[in-house]
Amino acid sequence: MRVFVAAKRSPEAEEYARKIVEESGSLGIETVSRPEDADAIIVAGGDGTLLKYVKYGIPVLGIKFGRRSKLLEVEPEEGEHALRRLIKGDYVIDEYPLLEVEMRGEKFLAFNEVALIFDGSETIVASVSFEGETITFEGDGVIIATPQGSWAWGFSATGVVVHKNVDSMELILMNPLSPLGLKAVILPPVELAVRLEDKGRDQKSKVVADGEILGYFSRAGEGFKVRKSEKRAKLIRFGQPIRMLRVWR
Repeated sequence: MRVFVAAKRSPEAEEYARKIVEESGSLGIETVSRPEDADAIIVAGGDGTLLKYVKYGIPVLGIKFGRRSKLLEVEPEEGEHALRRLIKGDYVIDEYPLLEVEMRGEKFLAFNEVALIFDGSETIVASVSFEGETITFEGDGVIIATPQGSWAWGFSATGVVVHKNVDSMELILMNPLSPLGLKAVILPPVELAVRLEDKGRDQKSKVVADGEILGYFSRAGEGFKVRKSEKRAKLIRFGQPIRMLRVWR
């Protein structure tokens, strides 16, 4: 089996990853230098590191080195046992949908969410269009989340979670001044167009996907499209696939 080994930037995680590479031969594993050449990706880190590598569509085994690490189930001391089970094929694949973001001629993937949010001291005026409908709002921004993304940033904004097996996207308005009372809409996996609207002057906003800034917008008409990707994230599990409420344990 060919594996790519990655680690978060911490001495403990990096040392752990080095040991996996050094001992790979004795474990019957071939390490490769590019994730796209691997049969599996081993990540020693937290959720942030994991999110970077699940977008390759290759099964990912996460070794928990993060502060929260809700998506990783293997403790560092269980790593060798987990690798031996991986080689034997004694595991299940837990799949998750991804979002595809199209902006300024480029495409990006998001596991949890993509958001257009204010980047200054003022609210922004923007709109979200889908299937002939348009929601125009003024507020701190808008989040488009996958079901698993509703457990993360989305949950902090709404207090609502979407079950992971529901084929949907969650549209979340962040602290909206208008329309009053509307916080979130659960949608089927349709294409959405998000853009800044005219506020009478330039606005300061940024586009964020899974915590990574993709770019900045300031003028009316600037925006991006988001849709469900054909790719799916694949996490290696040694028990049952993760359940919705497990994130709070």
